Amino acid sequence: MPVRHSMVLRKVLQCRTPAMGGSLFVCPDCGNHHYACHSCNDRHCPQCGTQDGEKWLEKNRRDLLLPVPWYLVTFTLPDALRQWIRKNQKVGIKLLFKCSSRAQQDLASNPKHFGGQLGMIGFLHTWSRKLIYHPHIHYLIPAGALSRDDSHWVPFRYQNFLLPVKALGKRFPPSMML
Repeated sequence: MPVRHSMVLRKVLQCRTPAMGGSLFVCPDCGNHHYACHSCNDRHCPQCGTQDGEKWLEKNRRDLLLPVPWYLVTFTLPDALRQWIRKNQKVGIKLLFKCSSRAQQDLASNPKHFGGQLGMIGFLHTWSRKLIYHPHIHYLIPAGALSRDDSHWVPFRYQNFLLPVKALGKRFPPSMML
């Protein structure tokens, strides 16, 4: 495990426990004592980082979204490839982004679907909420595409999904990663 991951994991596991220290509060009216453990304030912590992440998203990324309907598309890997990516993170994460974005662009460029180029922003997550190593990418994608000649917007054609899942899955087999 990389040193940085070990440090984060240690902090998260100790978050809001006596290991982090704390503060003693005394009510000036009744004299009641209350001890509160300190938090780790790490952005990866499910207790501490969620609010910071929401604030960051609101401040820095929501303005990048177009004023059109959009979809959330998630690409994840089978468990067998997760350990390989964990040991080869620089190459593996780059391949995960490249293969997943290419799979979507290839399918969207087909005139049967959009016949154009998707806009997208991808967010890498490497851990699940249960602190299990689980690299996956969430893409925010407007519900349409820019035409091949860049002259007009092509709106989405499907009611409940952006691209057909089975066709997308055929373009993103885990073997593309290796």
